[in-house]
This record gives sequence, C-alpha cells and structure tokens, in this order.
Amino acid sequence: MKKKEKEMKKLMVVGLVLLTGAALFVQSAMAGGIDNKQNFSARYLATMSRNAAVDGADIAAYNPAGLMQQEDGAAIQADVQYLVKIYENRYDAINPGGHTFKDQDEPSMVPAFFATYKSGNWGVFGSFTINGGGGTVEYGSGNALLDTIERSLIGTYGAAGVTSNERIEATSYYLAFTAGASYQFAEMFSVAAGGRYVSTTKEIDAFANSAGVGDLVAKYEEEATGYGWVASLNIVPSDSFLFAIRYESAVELEWETEIDGATNALGNAILASLGKSNGGKFDRDLPALLGVGAAFKPSDKLTLELSYTLYFEEDADWDNAVSNVDNSWDLGISATYAFTDDFRMSVGYMRTDIGITPDDYSLTEKLSPVLSANSFSFGFGYDFNENFTIEFGAMANVYDSGPDATTTGNLEYNKYVRAVALGFLYRF
Repeated sequence: MKKKEKEMKKLMVVGLVLLTGAALFVQSAMAGGIDNKQNFSARYLATMSRNAAVDGADIAAYNPAGLMQQEDGAAIQADVQYLVKIYENRYDAINPGGHTFKDQDEPSMVPAFFATYKSGNWGVFGSFTINGGGGTVEYGSGNALLDTIERSLIGTYGAAGVTSNERIEATSYYLAFTAGASYQFAEMFSVAAGGRYVSTTKEIDAFANSAGVGDLVAKYEEEATGYGWVASLNIVPSDSFLFAIRYESAVELEWETEIDGATNALGNAILASLGKSNGGKFDRDLPALLGVGAAFKPSDKLTLELSYTLYFEEDADWDNAVSNVDNSWDLGISATYAFTDDFRMSVGYMRTDIGITPDDYSLTEKLSPVLSANSFSFGFGYDFNENFTIEFGAMANVYDSGPDATTTGNLEYNKYVRAVALGFLYRF
C-alpha cells in the first residue's frame, strides 16, 4: 500500500511539473479588480473566499498572519489552473452590414507556488503568483479595435481603406514574488508583514491587409518592474470564530514601450495615434487592496467563510489612460463540510463589481475586457496522509454584458469563463 502511495505521489509531482512548465508564460486571471487578480489556488476556486483561511500553504497569499494557527513545521504547495475563456465583441459590421461577432477562445493555464514555515511564535512565508494581466488572447479574425482602425482608414482613404485578414494577439502578465514573516504576540492576535517584487510584460501583435492601402503590421512590447509590501492581522476571539485583515500596497510601475522592427510605416502611424512610440514611458501602477475575512465554525464538520476585497483603483497612478474609474470590489461566501477526517467538500459564491465601464476602456481593457460578474464554485480536498493533500476546485463565471455607448457600431463586450484547478500540498 505504501509503495502504491509513493508511486502516486511521484506521478502527481511529474504531472504538476509538466503542467506548470508549459504554463509559465501563458497566464490568465479572472477574479479581482481591473488589474489586480486573486485566483491563485485550487482552494480559492473551490470556495471564492480565502481572506480568513488558516489551512493550506496558500494562506501565504491570502492570510499570512493566519499561519500562527497551524502546527509547527514546513509546507510547500503548487497549484495550476486551466481556464476556458471566450471574449466576444458584438458590433455593427462595416461590410457586409448587420451584426457581427468577433471572439477569441484561447485557453490559459495559471501556476502558483507557496511555502510556509512555523516554529513557536514565529513563522515565515513566501509565494509566486500571477497578480495581474489578462493572459493571452487571440482574435483570429479581428475584433472591435481593428474595426475602429478600419473605420479610420476608410475615413481617410475611402473604399481603399477596407481591410481583410485581420488578426490581433495580446499577452499580459504580472509575476509577483512575495516573502515575509509572521508573529503571534498574544493567544488571540497574530501579525505578518512582507515585501513584494513585481515583474510585468505586455505584448501586442496585430495585422490587417488592405488592397488599397497595403498591409498593417503593428508589434510592440511593454515592460515594467516595481516593489510593494503586504501586512496582515489575524484575530481569534474564540475556537469557533476568526477575523482577518490583509493590506497590499500599490506597486509603482513605469512601463517602457519597445516597437518591434517588423512594424511597418502604417503600423507605426496607427500605434502613434494610440499613444505608443518606441522608448515611450507611462505609469500604470498595480493598485493597493484591502482584504477582510471572517470564518465561523458552527460545528466540527462545517466551516462558513466570508471575504470582502476592495481594490483602490481611484488612487492608482494610471497616467490618465483611464480617467473615470471607481474602486472595484468583490464579496465571496463559502461553506466547507468535512465528511470524514480526510475528505471535505466546498461550495462558494462571489459577486464582483468592476469600477469601470466599456465607455472608459483604455487599449488594455479593449483587448481583455473587465466586466462585473457572479461566480459559482465547487471543490474538494483529500488528505492522503498527514503529510500529503490534494485539492480540486472548479469555477464558472456569469458576466454582465458591457455596451460601449461611445463607439461607432453599437459595440458590446461579453465574456464566458470556466476554470478547474489542482493543488498539491506537502507538509514536513
């Protein structure tokens, strides 16, 4: 029996390495604010509520002060998510007339890694997460953005500006590395603090053909790095109730644009009209956030959790690229029931309210639209033994549609996202 268990562990580790290795530069995230994302672990996908969690190593990202509620020892955790995402643009086509749908269905994978160590009143934690970005999107037959460019070309060149063979691909990801320490200074109270380093990349590759004007080729990349910090407080008034607060500072990001040499004259002109030039710089910080959570155990088998996260987008420096935003927020609730000491199941719900409308989208949001949503989740966890745990989570998002009243062509954005995730936790 022990031999089979060891073989199973090896297979899972190998499978995880293959999945995360393939995923490192093809990320997508869907839960959070306009830029900030929160879907890091399988346990998150299973519950939609982790701000007051004290189980698992992923609390390094959600409630690091809660580490003091765990037993002494070390733990490492690796998670990988697979997302099926469809982004749809619906608008009035130029030629032929009537409505047209332009969509992308490029799937994505999201890896994350966590580590914790606790001894007495002290502990340390670390994580690697994808804290922002829309992953890779690929519109193989164009989208509303290229339609807007075509309308501009037609306005300048007449019928010669009509385009064909449109395509546009974009990739965006924010790699976040976080590490810090936790300390319990009273039986009821524990705190945590740490530093964060963020490295970001955005890439755009667009093409269209016009018999009268010629090809449009536009390719560029933008990069930025920055530092921030996190702080956490965990309060345990009783054995059945827990309250937690987490604050993540803004990360100042100054982006620099590099135009690819393959970009032609028409592409450079189009990019210039969008404010993109070689060597150009602009600010778009990763906003600060406040996470508040509560957990209640009405019985030994049932745990109820509530999480509220507020994203301070109104205070972020975005260089006026997005001039009209409110703070986004999400509110999640979950129930976890332990059928046995080794097996538990969870269900969850989250409402996300995004503080921007399509009328105010910048180029970033036009390629990867952010919309308010209702999210529904399900998952389970199984402890193979006291050292090894596997987690599974599944999530479905139901997004609000987003009409853009300022765009010629009656543009409307729609999204459909489904995700599953596996998490592997090993305790020392």
